[in-house]
Amino acid sequence: NIKHQWYFDGLDSQPDEEFEENGYYVTLLANDKDNIDVGTPIFYNKYQIGEVVSKEFKGEEVYASIYIYDKYNYLVNKSSKFIMNEALKVSYGASGLNIEVGSLYSAIIGGITVVTTLKEDEKISKEDVQPLYSSKDDLKKKIYFSLDFNDAKIEEKTPILFKGIEIGKVTDIKLNEDVLSTKAYVYEEYKHLLTKNSRFFVEE
Repeated sequence: NIKHQWYFDGLDSQPDEEFEENGYYVTLLANDKDNIDVGTPIFYNKYQIGEVVSKEFKGEEVYASIYIYDKYNYLVNKSSKFIMNEALKVSYGASGLNIEVGSLYSAIIGGITVVTTLKEDEKISKEDVQPLYSSKDDLKKKIYFSLDFNDAKIEEKTPILFKGIEIGKVTDIKLNEDVLSTKAYVYEEYKHLLTKNSRFFVEE
């Protein structure tokens, strides 16, 4: 005799037992601002090698489980970095404003790109959690410092230029009485430019 049931509890995400038992799954810790959902493709050199299969919140943090297709397992290991695709890249230099549009596919559906530096490194274990970087810029080493302005209009992500080359950015901004206090950084390769003789000014 079959015992029927008419009421069920729905799950927030796909149950683990529906995943392939021997599949290659990697857990990513994402930023809640990152546009990532079930079905988001994983790319390696613009070829899709996997996809996001589940997403859940734990203590206000976003975790995503990605599945790497079997024939591409060798492309992902502990040296791999996972980066959100930049559909629209904006930069500013001596030549002015430059806007670079990525592939139409990435612009429409987004995606995550894998960059693997050591091809022979060991595979990622199921217990490991890998960070999901919002952009390639997040991978660069930075030197942070404070920068105060008495009379200037500054916005977050304002580039810091040296001889027309972007060497860093302004990050956090807050008003401290009449002084605009900011946190900024330069890329580590340009840290030699931070000396007691350094001067910063706003270029309109």
